[in-house]
Amino acid sequence: MRTSSEILRPLAVTAIGSMPHPSVTGALPSILACQHIPAWPQLVQGAPSNGMLAQALAGVPGLAVGPQGQVTLPAGFSEKLVAKATPKLPDGLACLKSAASPDVALKGQIAGPVTLSLNCRLTDGGSAADDPDACDAVAGFVACSAAVQEAALGDGVLFLDEPDLARGLRDARLGPGRCRSLLGEVLSAVKGPVGIHTCDVPDLRFLSSLPVDVISLDAYRYGADLPAPAVADFLRRGGWLAWGIVPSEAGLLQHQNATLLSSKLRSIWRVLEREGVPPALLWSRALITPSCGLGRLAISQAEFVLSLTQQVAASLRGEQASHVSAGRHA
Repeated sequence: MRTSSEILRPLAVTAIGSMPHPSVTGALPSILACQHIPAWPQLVQGAPSNGMLAQALAGVPGLAVGPQGQVTLPAGFSEKLVAKATPKLPDGLACLKSAASPDVALKGQIAGPVTLSLNCRLTDGGSAADDPDACDAVAGFVACSAAVQEAALGDGVLFLDEPDLARGLRDARLGPGRCRSLLGEVLSAVKGPVGIHTCDVPDLRFLSSLPVDVISLDAYRYGADLPAPAVADFLRRGGWLAWGIVPSEAGLLQHQNATLLSSKLRSIWRVLEREGVPPALLWSRALITPSCGLGRLAISQAEFVLSLTQQVAASLRGEQASHVSAGRHA
């Protein structure tokens, strides 16, 4: 199994995963055209079972999925029940593997245990976060699912999607300690490169303390607020940051272009450089992504975001090449 340094490369493009297309085959052309590390398409506007929560728990016996994708765990949900469950691979992964070149590293994703615990319901109407045993069972099943997906990916990178991590860190039922243990169980099941994505305010000090290779964040909204010491420490330890600089909300897309967005990211980096983060680390340990999933956009908007992300990365690579060339001739 290859390491993160063998799979990831500076300013490579990937995505969070969700797409608005009615079919996987409809989503694949733009994914393969625009992403260096293609993410399998999660079609959240299709059947409720395609939702992030339901897909992460696919294979749990008795799982109930509502018409809006809400998930209710079965009665008696426990680690004993989970031990008998067989995770199901997403259809999008198999289709992507068939369509992609065999030498291209792929990206997988699965909802993380904190977001699942906060959003999955129990049969009594409460949240899984109310029941420590249910949380442990959720983490146990996601760990198994993550291992199965990683094996199917081959030499790729797997991300935990934790959009509600910030809420979990503040929640009295979970908090930093419980979030760390739940995430740790899943992360320990992944043997190759692994990342974590959050689209809320990122607690970089907490995130960088986890055993992850990549931290994916909404840089468009929150990049200017990152603490430079935590950024520098994570990058010096070999970590990568996936900079979600292209907004994934329809209302923010109007008038965006690659020049504006690459300039916005470089401004963020210049501040970090002034605060002590080595410029070479920012460039060499950076991936470029949309800020979050694209599943709630129109198809044309989602494809525009992917194209724009590719253009931003190309602009940054061109700028970096110019700096290197200028340095050689100085």
